[in-house]
Amino acid sequence: MTDFDRDDDWDHLYEVEVTLDDGSDRDVDLDANFVVVSIDDVQQ
Repeated sequence: MTDFDRDDDWDHLYEVEVTLDDGSDRDVDLDANFVVVSIDDVQQ
């Protein structure tokens, strides 16, 4: 995990950025119970 933010979007409460072993990043959106809502590729 490289970053963690509390968010106020309607579909998720938290956003976590994860860096994979290959160096690519993913944004993982979590609800109030820390259940994964979505995972998005981060384009840099």
